Amino acid sequence: MNTGGSTEKNALLLCGGGSRGAIEVGFYRALGELKIPIDLVVGTSVGAINGAAIASGIDWKDLAKLWCRITAKDLFQWNWQIFFKGAKANSFYTHERLRHFLNQNLPARHFEDLKIPLFITGTDLETGRMVVFKEGDLSQAIMASISIPGVFPPVRYQGRWVIDGGVTGILPIKPAIDCGAKTIIAMRCECRVPSKHPPSGLRDILIRSFAIALEAKHETDLLLYESKVKVIALEPCFDVEVDFLDFSRSAELIEMSYQFSKKELEKFFPVKKPSQEGVLQYCFCEIPESELLLLAKQKFIQGRPTEELMKKARSEKEKGYIATIALMDLGEEDLKKFIRRGAKDISHAFACRDRVVAVLKEHGIECRRGVCQTEGKDAGIR
Repeated sequence: MNTGGSTEKNALLLCGGGSRGAIEVGFYRALGELKIPIDLVVGTSVGAINGAAIASGIDWKDLAKLWCRITAKDLFQWNWQIFFKGAKANSFYTHERLRHFLNQNLPARHFEDLKIPLFITGTDLETGRMVVFKEGDLSQAIMASISIPGVFPPVRYQGRWVIDGGVTGILPIKPAIDCGAKTIIAMRCECRVPSKHPPSGLRDILIRSFAIALEAKHETDLLLYESKVKVIALEPCFDVEVDFLDFSRSAELIEMSYQFSKKELEKFFPVKKPSQEGVLQYCFCEIPESELLLLAKQKFIQGRPTEELMKKARSEKEKGYIATIALMDLGEEDLKKFIRRGAKDISHAFACRDRVVAVLKEHGIECRRGVCQTEGKDAGIR
């Protein structure tokens, strides 16, 4: 997804939300399908985990599989000291299982190993200021960023005691601006509507109170930076309530997020529909024209629809396009005939056919028995 040389940088911002971090996976899928370039990633809390995976180059499918097999036990280990120290204990949970999970599932161990620049935010517990990590041990930075007060203990990292980055910015806009981003693309993991059921229990009340404070901070940041950068922040208001530690609905959240994200992102990044001629040229750009013309002359392409299209063709190149469309419907024996009459290898012929099928289908063009149609009209012949 990295543009490699774009002067107008796009920053992907990933925030916190516990188990609702699965929403960011569907968002990631939509970004990829719409071919929206991402030049840098900024993540905080659970967004630091997803950000590290994305910056490592993990495909959305693999990230989705990872989320769909996560359970709370994979990430949260009860801190037994709370029974002995009571209010003097640092947290409900320890980092041990989270550390193991990160080391087992992230392909990169250090920031320097990532394919896309990643910036992870945390909060300095002593100064109260945001800190940004961009080098060094990746797992340690993530654990610091995800240390929600009371849930996980503070982490000592790069000379600081660090807690959850969301405390100073649930959607950390400033680090993205400092890195030169001109457009910020973000997905909230929470919807700003009243909870259907009031939280109960110490942990739930603490997490809900934390979320309310973060949202207020986020609104202030948007007002502060809206004149300096373009911000596209999607807000998924799904009719589903998921507990902070309930990972059993990850697949559902990923799919809902993907459908929502793609629809919303297309408003900002409209999909350009190529002309039918352009689609065909894209399909055949890697097939030597000599092979196309050779195929056009073969007697085994005898379906009447193909012959009629051939008569309408205005050039040898168009005849080659039509012939390649016909190639899609040939079986292995006919492809072998094609090989014997001039093509160099059978695998190339199969690859040509498969590429044509996939690309045309992607653009809503169905081909059967040599006839290529879209919306009831022949494609490629005007």
